[in-house]
Amino acid sequence: MGAVHGKKALVVISNGKSTRANGYLDRLENELKQSKAEYIIFDKVGSNPTKPVVEEGGRFAKENGCDFIVAYLI
Repeated sequence: MGAVHGKKALVVISNGKSTRANGYLDRLENELKQSKAEYIIFDKVGSNPTKPVVEEGGRFAKENGCDFIVAYLI
């Protein structure tokens, strides 16, 4: 992953199971930990996300003090 440009990430993943089940989230979490970045996970994104879901994600990021976003949607 390399250097990150922030202190706390909002990790955006889909509301499905594949990101967790296939180990992708674990690998991403390890990379963030190695970069000494804190993170929280927003896992409510479905295909063709609606405006309310996008707005909820924005509020969630702001409320939790996130200063960068990592989106992992498969």
